[in-house]
Amino acid sequence: MDNQNNDEFKNQEKLNQENELKKLKLRAEFGAKFMEDDQENSDIPAEVESQFLDYVQKFEEAAARKEVKKVKEVLGNPSFKKAAQLNDQQLKHELDKVLEFMNLHNLQLDVIYEVEDREIYRFITEELMGEEIDIIEVPGMNTCFIYEEFHPNHEEDLKRESEDFLKMLLKQDFEYINFHCANKLILHEKEMPLDEFIDRATELFETKDEIILPEVEVKNIEIEKEKAKVSCLIQFDNVSENRGSRQQKLEAEVFHYFEYGFWNLNQVKIPDLGF
Repeated sequence: MDNQNNDEFKNQEKLNQENELKKLKLRAEFGAKFMEDDQENSDIPAEVESQFLDYVQKFEEAAARKEVKKVKEVLGNPSFKKAAQLNDQQLKHELDKVLEFMNLHNLQLDVIYEVEDREIYRFITEELMGEEIDIIEVPGMNTCFIYEEFHPNHEEDLKRESEDFLKMLLKQDFEYINFHCANKLILHEKEMPLDEFIDRATELFETKDEIILPEVEVKNIEIEKEKAKVSCLIQFDNVSENRGSRQQKLEAEVFHYFEYGFWNLNQVKIPDLGF
């Protein structure tokens, strides 16, 4: 080993030791937990890990001295014009101003679905200002709000979840299907774990012609208390060696139940495909 490589090795060893000391300090002071990595198999460079641990240290120190404030207090108790006093052009201008002002104070509002500007302005100025947040002063850290967490759009949630699930099912793309499904699904009136459902679905598709370019159109959504049924029309190209490519349309029903603030998909019926 030449002198340069020897020096690099020593520097890496020193940095690894410093990182271990940082972890010990974080465990002792804040009860932080870390995965115990085998250094030989770790893909994380010691320099990157050191920067990460420094950030964790700053975050934990800031969190320990955090205070709770209302959003309007963070913004300096501003006053806003009432939405009813503004025409559409004036309201858009005022909305842009308040969103920019929030960003300057590391506050961010996201909206998942399409919502009118007037409603977003009303929400910010009449509701969001009264929300309490933890003030943790760490550079680059934002406090993010999502409009739909305050005003859920159940129909759009059900529409999106049903469309995504059916497209994944027909393409047999099961890698992320667990994000849309409950832990157990019902197939032919029998409840089974998600993994078993995927196995059964794979077996069913083995007897079918190849399905490509699936498109899903939601035709109707029925919500009754904590249960929902989504009726869909599926259109796709069916490819076989004997008959070539032909377009097919099928009806499907997707069922969900509501729990802990989320819709969970737990049953699908597509009779023409054997589901």
